[in-house]
Amino acid sequence: MSWKTTAVMAAILAVLVVVYVAWDPVPPVVTEEERKLLDITAQDLVRIEIARKGESPLTIERGKDAVGDFWRLSPAGHPAEPGAVQKMIHGIGRFSRTTGIDPSRAEAAPAITALEAPRFVVTFHAADRKRTLKFGG
Repeated sequence: MSWKTTAVMAAILAVLVVVYVAWDPVPPVVTEEERKLLDITAQDLVRIEIARKGESPLTIERGKDAVGDFWRLSPAGHPAEPGAVQKMIHGIGRFSRTTGIDPSRAEAAPAITALEAPRFVVTFHAADRKRTLKFGG
């Protein structure tokens, strides 16, 4: 191979490297905070509503008395099991997304994602905001 052929091959390789770097940028780094599905902490929660398809909704609501905070179930109206509620609240803070679908794309349509009529909907209420998670199927 002559030096001219080597120079041409090196130039083509350099152009290919530049094109590869320009067309395939490094994806942005997503922090753990940005991946969280809910921005409500356990301390902020005042009510959780769980609506299952075809059943009456269940509400778990925070209350206060002389002893401290407690959780009350509705429509039953009796106190909730404190350990079970604390486990659920702890798990809520760990919900995070690993990937996602752009809502404007066709494959995100409710009929395709089965969220047109979700099996159950969980709504988390804080004093100043609420967040809803839909579980399809």
